Amino acid sequence: MIKAIWDEGWDNSHIYSLAQVLADSIGPRLPGSPAFDAGADWALKLFQAWGMEGRKEEYGSWKAWERGVTNVDLLEPRVRSLDGMMQAWSPGTNGPVTGSVAILPDRSDTNALETFF
Repeated sequence: MIKAIWDEGWDNSHIYSLAQVLADSIGPRLPGSPAFDAGADWALKLFQAWGMEGRKEEYGSWKAWERGVTNVDLLEPRVRSLDGMMQAWSPGTNGPVTGSVAILPDRSDTNALETFF
């Protein structure tokens, strides 16, 4: 039986096509996001198509959060776009924010990091 399960996994696996839909087509599924609901709905329909019973259940309440567009631009000494991304559930800024550059200490220096933060 173990050999049959092993062979089924290696010879008839659907993991790549399933992962493509979940990871690429649906995308990140942060609880409270529309993509989370889309992922749950997709999985439920898939299980039902396979003849399995399933249902969605609430397991908590979440504030909705969806990553929007983030632009980080260096303005001086010359204009340049920088890479940046908001962390999940970060509060909004209600508009553009301008600030000074913060140079982080070497992360291998624990004392410097503790002092900085």
